[in-house]
Amino acid sequence: MLKTIHDSWLNAGGYLAVLSASSWSGKSLEDDSEEIFYRLGYAFKKNSYEELILGAGFVKKHYFEFSDARDFSNPDEALLRFYSSHVFYSATDAEVRCLIKELYPGGKAHGLHTLALFQKAL
Repeated sequence: MLKTIHDSWLNAGGYLAVLSASSWSGKSLEDDSEEIFYRLGYAFKKNSYEELILGAGFVKKHYFEFSDARDFSNPDEALLRFYSSHVFYSATDAEVRCLIKELYPGGKAHGLHTLALFQKAL
């Protein structure tokens, strides 16, 4: 797909913006909210998106990592289902709620995200 974007969709000098819900640098925050996924049994495949994009012929122009805080003090059904939908067994809302309370007793979690801008060579 990246090669098609590079070769067919973008003009010379065109940009590809990528927003990732995780850190590409391997940095981690003390209570990274990805822990919920790990504890539910979802194994992240740690691909280097940057390597794949550069391998398709793009040039990295800008790279920025930023953090956010998530409030898990009162998770609604949509949030519980978001997490349970990413596991290979049927995790109940109650299981996810208990896990959230165990991992984040204060109700706050932090995440580290990546925003990168790549350019097709001129």
